Amino acid sequence: MLVLLGAAGSALAVKQHRDDLAADRAAAAAERQENRAANAAADAQEEANETERASRRDLIEALQEQITKDAKKKVADDLLDGPILYSSCTATGGGSTDDLTALTGTFECIAVNKENDDGTASGYRYAGTAEWDSGSITWKLGG
Repeated sequence: MLVLLGAAGSALAVKQHRDDLAADRAAAAAERQENRAANAAADAQEEANETERASRRDLIEALQEQITKDAKKKVADDLLDGPILYSSCTATGGGSTDDLTALTGTFECIAVNKENDDGTASGYRYAGTAEWDSGSITWKLGG
């Protein structure tokens, strides 16, 4: 009888061990699934963030193009000295394309009409603003 009780106890211990292993495997599988889901969500968010950054870079390029166009028109109207070669904008407070919480970007821009031998450039100062959500840009000479 003791042999039967010992065998039954051993069988119960083996069954409990297998049940514990199965539960551990199930928990590990669930954790892996949660991690995959979290990683997929993080990847999707990073992709959305990079798309937004690219959109903002495009808007800054549009701002520079419009400033160049505006300055060339002012040269044609004899208000500025030309030729206008290109425009360049630098972010000031709140202008970073990386701060995705910012609603607007502000920029100090220059419509270049002279490139110097030392690598510097000079021209006309503009101030620009980009409204990220609406995609609108504004600029003014002088700034």
